[in-house]
Amino acid sequence: MGGRRRKRRVEPTDDWEQLALLCGWPEQLAYEEIRPLTLFGSSVAERAGETGIAERTLYRRVGRFEAEGMESLFAAEPARFRRLPPAMRRLIVDRKAEYPAFSLGELARICYVAFGRRPSKHTVKRVLEEGPTPLMPVRRYPPYHEMPAGEERRRAIVELHVDGWTAKAVAGYLKTSETTVYRALRRWAEEGVGGLEDKSRGRPRGSGKVTFPVMNAVRLMPPKPGHLREDPGREPQGLRPREAPGRRGRRAEADALRLGEAPRVLER
Repeated sequence: MGGRRRKRRVEPTDDWEQLALLCGWPEQLAYEEIRPLTLFGSSVAERAGETGIAERTLYRRVGRFEAEGMESLFAAEPARFRRLPPAMRRLIVDRKAEYPAFSLGELARICYVAFGRRPSKHTVKRVLEEGPTPLMPVRRYPPYHEMPAGEERRRAIVELHVDGWTAKAVAGYLKTSETTVYRALRRWAEEGVGGLEDKSRGRPRGSGKVTFPVMNAVRLMPPKPGHLREDPGREPQGLRPREAPGRRGRRAEADALRLGEAPRVLER
């Protein structure tokens, strides 16, 4: 009966050269390189001196291990690609199909807003290369000038921005200017949801309407110094335009000015 082969017993050691000889797999060796750092919080500088690995490389490997766990020790690209949840991969493909001008960084930003996790640009690129492309991409909003003016346009801008779209992407997707996008976002930031609603411009209705009581009150107001007012007890005669004086009128005005009198206005 064949028995199980026993491994030769080796005394535990912390010497790096001995540990490197005992590791049978590259992943095991990669873990031993960062094990004191992840378990005990040892100094990165000291570990770099022991292993001969650059400090920046150790910092990068520790960061990946804390974010991805044991999968970070495997160098196979397909294994890293499978780490993304299916919902995130689907979101990347759908948004790229909806707006092809998206950059890899903008798609990573949208993933961060939706899932709280920002994939690298290389991961986003690989998802787009290997993921299925929708045959009929769905457009959530029509172009800006095809929507009813006012609140609906501003609401579309804000909803896209909340989903992680940049102002440049929103302007390109809705086919409008970035100034329009920033104006709507500024109203939303300053006034909240109320800033999306339409506002009336100009004076309120009826504020400029003059009624007979108002006209009568103005007519009975005391005159200001230097202003000629009509006698309230006198019947209004209406306004009469001043006529150009003839020869006799001009001579009478000239005589009155020489004598220091006020010129007389000729009326019909």
